[in-house]
Amino acid sequence: MLLNDIAPLKLLGKSLALCLMSLTAGFACAQDQHVKKESVWVDEARVRYGIPGVVIAIVPRSGPVRFITSGYCDIERARRCSPSNPFAVGSITKSLTGLLAAHLAANGTLDLNRPVHSIDPTISLPDERTESVTLRDLLDQRSGLGSVDWPYFWNPEIPPEVYIARLPAVPTLRAFRSGFGYANANFVIAGKVIESATGSSWESLIRKVLLRPLGMNQSGFDSPGEQTIGYGSPVSGNFTRYSDSYPVALRPAGGLVTSARDFTRLMAMLVHGGEHAGRTILSKQALEIAFAADPANYGGYALGIGFTRFRGQRIYHHTGSMAGFSAAYLLMPGRWATVILTNRTGTMFPEGLAFAMLDRHLGGKGDDALASFGGPIEPAASACVPGKLAPKTVRHPVGVFQNPAWGAFIVSATPGGHRIQSGAFSASLIWEQAETYCFDAAPGWESLRISLTKDATGRVNGLDLSDGMHPTLQRFTRVSD
Repeated sequence: MLLNDIAPLKLLGKSLALCLMSLTAGFACAQDQHVKKESVWVDEARVRYGIPGVVIAIVPRSGPVRFITSGYCDIERARRCSPSNPFAVGSITKSLTGLLAAHLAANGTLDLNRPVHSIDPTISLPDERTESVTLRDLLDQRSGLGSVDWPYFWNPEIPPEVYIARLPAVPTLRAFRSGFGYANANFVIAGKVIESATGSSWESLIRKVLLRPLGMNQSGFDSPGEQTIGYGSPVSGNFTRYSDSYPVALRPAGGLVTSARDFTRLMAMLVHGGEHAGRTILSKQALEIAFAADPANYGGYALGIGFTRFRGQRIYHHTGSMAGFSAAYLLMPGRWATVILTNRTGTMFPEGLAFAMLDRHLGGKGDDALASFGGPIEPAASACVPGKLAPKTVRHPVGVFQNPAWGAFIVSATPGGHRIQSGAFSASLIWEQAETYCFDAAPGWESLRISLTKDATGRVNGLDLSDGMHPTLQRFTRVSD
């Protein structure tokens, strides 16, 4: 179904006329017109960037939370988005893990600077990191570890213990403590360390410390199901439902599913100095630990929360993307916050829109901020297209291919061609060119490519996998036919 839905501009003009007829309600009408104009601006931006649906929450220090909704949370059924629709927020979950760690550090349960190996001796990492890495290294993304996350989307029930056990085989991003290096692995390990230090599961602690006290009763770690549909990038103007997968192992790094109405409770608590409904949710000390950004730094990342400056203001922020959803928040503690939830994966639009809403809050128009932080409007995604060379001239990969960081791929010949499988994940292999194949599967896997490797005799002895994001291909060795 094509998506082309812009708020009715004629309605805005009609409302303006009615306001002009009632001078006694001038102030209320002015406010009403401001809200309507803002809704129209959001609607036009959403359509321009190719976003199915968006929910915005504005959280001021004084006054009620305000919501703006635009577009559809289920295109096929023409169901519009509402503040109660659940969305996956992906890596925004890292901020909750960081806040939890700050809470535990403030009450003396955790020492963020203690080597994690002394807390959980089962954790083994590449080189000197095993003995030296601390929880702060992990939460600040300074460990230099790399991540391999695809296998856990294909097999979402793989536990975090398996994820961590495979890390020594994952190429590192950079030298230990040599700078910022974003990797989900840092937060998977942090979740395990928090569990070892407390004797409670990461999920139960998040519920106990944050979700339940804040009344975030619509929030959890399961798929939004049929309430909100996540989509991939549009192909020829059409949106296709994204793969619905929520890996257990990745929950501390990106597992939260929440609504705008729920998540604003967390933002409002942070805006109000850790207080909610007359209760202290996070102590002053915990917030000082969580937001202890070096004032001399323009921007950076600490305890699962990014920080930067915008129009002279110190801003805390994070983005996230998961299974057909993308989200962002911006926070000025003690003053203001905004939350942006969308049901399209891997787009910078939520971050751009968040900065645009802040710009509008500060008196700007928002257009330049949206263009700057939202990036260029992305072209339509390319489907997996077969090559033109006759299949008989191409060597086909068949067998079991193993990589210690990824696990195993099984490639088999079928009457309809070739299929690749990893646990529950299965897709057709489509030959593109030379000896390179793409995956004909649901949205989310279109960036994957495999290229065959051969020995001196020309026999296929392995394959290289590229996910379109990491420059280093992953080498799989053929272990059996």
